[in-house]
Formats: sequence, C-alpha cells, structure tokens
Amino acid sequence: MRSGVRRKESTCSESCEIEYVDIYSELERVESDLLSASLGGRYCGTVSPHVRISLHRVLVLVFHSRAREVDRQFGFRGRYSFIPDTKYQAGVPLDGEDGCSFLIEASKRKKGAIFSPTYPGTYPKNFHCSYLLKGKAGQRIRLFFRDFDIYFGGEHCPYDSVTIFDGPSTSSPIIKKVS
Repeated sequence: MRSGVRRKESTCSESCEIEYVDIYSELERVESDLLSASLGGRYCGTVSPHVRISLHRVLVLVFHSRAREVDRQFGFRGRYSFIPDTKYQAGVPLDGEDGCSFLIEASKRKKGAIFSPTYPGTYPKNFHCSYLLKGKAGQRIRLFFRDFDIYFGGEHCPYDSVTIFDGPSTSSPIIKKVS
C-alpha cells in the first residue's frame, strides 16, 4: 500500500499530544495488536510522512484528536494505492532468510533495480537485507545508487549502513561501507 498524507496547517503542539496521526506499516496481519506493534511513525503539525510503503499487505493509519475546537480548517488529505510486492523482490528470495535477502543472477536478468524495504518510505527499524549479485564468467558488476538517504547518527555512532562485499558472503573483502 502506498500512502501520502499532506497537512494543511499545524494542529498540535510540538510533542504531538493534541492531534496526530500514527502509521503502522510493518504489520503482517490485520489482527495485529497495535499496542505491541512497531510504530512506523507519528506525525503532527505540518510534518508530513510523504510516501509510506507497507512492509507487508497491511497498513494502519490512526488519527487521534483531543482538540476542543470543531469548526477549524485543519486536517489531512492523502491518497493510497495497492502496489504489487514483486517490485521489492529484486531477485530470487534466499531460503531461510528474513524475507529481505535475494539472489540476483546475470543469467536471469542483465540489469534491474534494488530498493530498501518500503522505499521511498521510511524503512523498518532493526532490519537487515542482503542482495547477492552474481555475474557470469568474465563479467563485473556495476552498482549505481540513484537515491541514497539512510540514517546517520554521526561519525562515531553510525546506525545504518550499506556494505558492499567483493564476494558472496560477509566474510569476503569489503569494497565500500557507507553510513
């Protein structure tokens, strides 16, 4: 599910206590308990979640309001669409992995795109993905990033990173680590 929400004006305090929208985008089932679910984001004021992509086939948007005024011109407006999850399957899923690990072989597809989960939306917390690209004999692999924006906690505490290895495993030499 793709979701874009746009606010007209600020309707809450800085801490999102009076009016806010909660988005749960990592749910596997409709029956999931929201109290124990991972909150994908809380939005208020003019801060927009822009585009959100669900990790699975469920997305829950909850609007909370404790405002006393009822005849205001505040609110939100968004659009949604159901998109095929195959867009996020860059290759053949690797068995025994977490659902975000793929084998991409040149013999099956010469070129294509890889995305972080839920791109261009915010990716899930504590998530690990791997993409194993395997060329034919005599080939090299060119990797190009058109858009790159991952969370950076500072030079001494990088939280998220992309590591490119020169080989099929994480014990292979590192070509580049970007955080």
